[in-house]
Amino acid sequence: MNKLKLTAFVSLLSLVLLNSCEDDSDVLSPDYSRYIPHVNALTGAQQVPANSTPGFGRIEGTYDRKTKTYTYKITWQGLTSALLPASSTNPAANAIHIHGPADAGIVALPAPLGTFPNGMVQIAFGYPITISGSYSGTLYVDGTVVKESELLSGKYYVDIHTLNNPNGEIRGQLQFPAQ
Repeated sequence: MNKLKLTAFVSLLSLVLLNSCEDDSDVLSPDYSRYIPHVNALTGAQQVPANSTPGFGRIEGTYDRKTKTYTYKITWQGLTSALLPASSTNPAANAIHIHGPADAGIVALPAPLGTFPNGMVQIAFGYPITISGSYSGTLYVDGTVVKESELLSGKYYVDIHTLNNPNGEIRGQLQFPAQ
């Protein structure tokens, strides 16, 4: 009788545990089926044209395939000057941008030749204008304008523009691990 109760209990417990996991994609799997993390360096050598700035940084982020959301944090230090603020003559120069689509070593083309105005996918706002700092943000991958295939194949990059380097002081390609 005890063996029957134990078997029934284990069966019931198994059923409850299996049904509590509605979607297996909620779990980070070793093959990155849902969450895809990355960490990439930002340097002057990656800028186009390359420069010899002592500044550097990194972008670390995670792409969630289920919600189509890329969440990231950019950190930087040692830039040669303060970040370039927007102005009436250059309203798009808001210091930190995600550009694309473009491969490493290539500048994203502005519309109508490229997909986005000024080649910018996203302009970061609310950052401190300092030579060192950080910024966190999210990017929605809608599948039409920002495409998952382009994001995951490294077709977007981040750059930080400064007063001394208005075309960009440091840059880093968004590169994800092989899928």
